[in-house]
Amino acid sequence: MFRALWVVSILFLGACSVAPDRADVYTGHDVGTEMRVEYAEVIALRAVNIRLVQGNEEIGAASGAVVGGVLGSGVSDNRRAATVGTVVGAVLGGTVGRVIGRDSSMTQGWEITYRLPSGETRLIVQPRAGLENLHVGQKIRLIYTPEGIRVSPVLEDAS
Repeated sequence: MFRALWVVSILFLGACSVAPDRADVYTGHDVGTEMRVEYAEVIALRAVNIRLVQGNEEIGAASGAVVGGVLGSGVSDNRRAATVGTVVGAVLGGTVGRVIGRDSSMTQGWEITYRLPSGETRLIVQPRAGLENLHVGQKIRLIYTPEGIRVSPVLEDAS
């Protein structure tokens, strides 16, 4: 029974994590949708972490406390020891669950500073997935979608 509760809690925490689309992945909603495009040049990059979902820490803490309390209650047949085990298990489980919840809601990203041909400088934050090889000096496309702006690297001509 304890193993089943642990597995259910881990699966629940994993389901709370929602990753954004990669820069190189489109959804069915995007197909056939006309999008405005601008070109720019990357002038600065900074690695950042993006918090995807608010509240995962609290969900993780609550789930961890329940699992820890249940596991802790089974440390002894002695009522007093079981009570102490429940409390200690709930505190430790809540702490571990909070850390797991926080980490499951983060993804790596780029803070991209770019210059438009007009000379205007702008900044945007994008998930790093699909943009792993982005570098300063690279030409990029800014694709304006109904959901926001997507950055796409302009591949150098191989000829």
